[in-house]
Amino acid sequence: MPSIRVVSVLVGTALGGCVAASGGAGQMISGEAVVGEIVRGNLTLTTKFCVRRIDGTSCYALLADGSNLFPEPRMNREAPLQCNDGRKGLAILSANQFQDQVTMIFRMPNGERGSVTFGRS
Repeated sequence: MPSIRVVSVLVGTALGGCVAASGGAGQMISGEAVVGEIVRGNLTLTTKFCVRRIDGTSCYALLADGSNLFPEPRMNREAPLQCNDGRKGLAILSANQFQDQVTMIFRMPNGERGSVTFGRS
C-alpha cells in the first residue's frame, strides 16, 4: 500500500505560491468551500500544504523534513500557517497512511477555521 510520502511526491515547483500539485477539498467552519494543494519542493526537500479560498486568499503550512514527513502510520504535526494577505495562523496536519490521507485543520487568530483533506476520499 502506498504511504503518505507517495501522495507528497509531486512535480517540483518554486516555493513562491500554492500552484500545481496533488489536490484536496474542504471547507471553512462557515460552510465556505475551500480547495487544497500539496506542493513538493524537490530541491529544498520541503512540502507545502496549501488552502485556497474563493476570494483568492491562500495560506500554507511548510514542512521541511525531506521524504519522511510522517514517520509513523498515524501521526499529527503542527506548523505555522502563513497567508498571502499577511495573516498568520496555526495548522495541524494529521496523517493516516492506512487511508492514504492527510487532513489539515487550520485556525486564524480572528477565529476563522476550517479543514482540508488531501489524498484518497
